[in-house]
Amino acid sequence: MSVPKNPVNDFIPQIHTAVEEWLSEQSPVQLRREIRARLDKSRNEILMKLMGFDHSYGSSWKIDHCNGRVDGSLAGRTLKEHVGDEVRAWLQDVGLPQLTQAETTELKKSLHTEYLSTMTRELRAVVRTRAKQDLDTLIEQAIPAPAIEQYLAAHALITDI
Repeated sequence: MSVPKNPVNDFIPQIHTAVEEWLSEQSPVQLRREIRARLDKSRNEILMKLMGFDHSYGSSWKIDHCNGRVDGSLAGRTLKEHVGDEVRAWLQDVGLPQLTQAETTELKKSLHTEYLSTMTRELRAVVRTRAKQDLDTLIEQAIPAPAIEQYLAAHALITDI
């Protein structure tokens, strides 16, 4: 009994030729030119994201709380490794983005909101720490350590029965 022929085998030489042609067109000069063109096309967005802002889902520019997550993906690490030099060279040639008055106002509002949120979160952490310290002090003053130990010993005896 003969084994059926795999029709994909007929295309392998053509696939190999197409890949070889594509690779031959991907010279370092051509890749740098393409990288520059893409960077130039998205200049303002790239600079705003590098400065830590985001405008996902069509919103206005806001602080990106997940900035830096690109290092968590293989694509991000590869991109950083292989195109980092070209991006650094490009950044030397461009200026800061020109923001409209509305964008500037929105960024200031976002920064103010972030400031208040951070201040509130940090204040709560300090208050929790201080409240725990005060409670520990109060317990030590109100209940002498031997009494606590006796209570725990008695509790253990009762629960073990």
